[in-house]
Amino acid sequence: MSAAYLDSQLEQLIRVSIVDDADVADELLSQSKPLSSFSSRIDLAYLLGHVGKNVRRDLHLIRKIRNDFGHTSSPLDFGHPPIAARCREMYHCFLADADPSRKRFTNTVISILAFIHGPIRFSNRPPLKSDVPMTPEHRKRVLGSVDAIGEAIEQRKRKRTKT
Repeated sequence: MSAAYLDSQLEQLIRVSIVDDADVADELLSQSKPLSSFSSRIDLAYLLGHVGKNVRRDLHLIRKIRNDFGHTSSPLDFGHPPIAARCREMYHCFLADADPSRKRFTNTVISILAFIHGPIRFSNRPPLKSDVPMTPEHRKRVLGSVDAIGEAIEQRKRKRTKT
């Protein structure tokens, strides 16, 4: 449940970091969409500058632990050696190495939530850009620019064929 909660909070963080257009956001963030996975949300939060490298790494460790539990039919607990090893790797755990793995996992989740909740609460959503009105004068300037670019390309082509 901790990983699912972190995943939902990363979605909230991403939503407050983009313009307010729920339909387009849903096209990226809803189930089976490009940014619907925990992994992609972790990496996007990192790329947007909301979390640092160590938070990103801890989130991926949490994701892998979630997958360990979810993708096996055999009974597992936090004492399982690969899971315990991942818990010992967590950077944002403020407990001793000797503390139980489950306690280290929970401590890390709570620590990371502070890194996520701050930007959610204090985010400055970027404004929605308005389109430039396509007046006849603007259209004429745009077409002039396109013509100039086309002419420059043609000049380069002619220059290359001469050499």
